[in-house]
Amino acid sequence: MGQHTPLFATAKTAAALFEMTQGEFLALVEEGVLPKPQQIGPHERWETDELKAIARGEKADGYEEIQW
Repeated sequence: MGQHTPLFATAKTAAALFEMTQGEFLALVEEGVLPKPQQIGPHERWETDELKAIARGEKADGYEEIQW
């Protein structure tokens, strides 16, 4: 059976999805480059599908009018 990607990720796991350190990931969150986590009970988690969409460029704001 293959590996699965969780629906939600800790900062450590989310950072690993981008192949960066947790500190680098959290700095991008603080700068507003990446979204803030969702609160799930007492836990902060990032939605992995949203992070993947950002990585693919599908969630970029302000670029709708650009013709590539």
